[in-house]
Formats: sequence, structure tokens, C-alpha cells
Amino acid sequence: LTHKGQRYCFIAAIIDADHAIPEELQSNEQKAGLLMDTLDIIEGGKKQTKDYHGMFDHAYFVGWMGRLLQALKDRNISNTIIVMDNAKYHEKLPEDVPKSSTKKQLYKKHVE
Repeated sequence: LTHKGQRYCFIAAIIDADHAIPEELQSNEQKAGLLMDTLDIIEGGKKQTKDYHGMFDHAYFVGWMGRLLQALKDRNISNTIIVMDNAKYHEKLPEDVPKSSTKKQLYKKHVE
């Protein structure tokens, strides 16, 4: 399967309105919409992947998630539900998390 033409991927967070405040009294930050500080437009390289998942990696995701959390904090938004798909880059564990092949001695070292 070949893909022709340039590929772009858009990633951004969308928030719901603050329903605790009547709609006519909501400020722009309390209304539903796109969090512009989380918007990234990524241009695919010369070697296009089959789908958009190949355009991201875990390091990018962690950085973007940090921006999202900061944007929510800046707007005093708490009690938030974040919905994501099951992409592999969402699931990677930090390097220092022990693996099933890690020896018992190293586990004890982490606990002490």
C-alpha cells in the first residue's frame, strides 16, 4: 500500500464547557473548545507510515502530555477525564521500572 502526497497530523486537546456556570456567564476559557496551547501540526517525512501512529513516539507524547497538564493547570481545570486511544506510545513505562526478567536482588534494592 503506497500513500501519495504529503501527510500532516494534528494533535490537540478539546475541552468541554464548565457546566457549573451558566452558558451566558462563561468566559472564553470556560467554554468548550480547542486548547490552542496543545495544538501541534506535524508534517510527515519522506517515508510515510501506514497510519499516523508512526509519526509519534513516547518522548513526544510525554512532552505533549506535560503541555496539556500545564494548560489545564493554567486554567484552574481539575477533576479532568483524559480520553486516549490505545497507541503503543501511550503505554511505555519509564526505563527504571523493573522488568519481569529483573533479578530478585534488584527488586529488593528498589524497596529498601
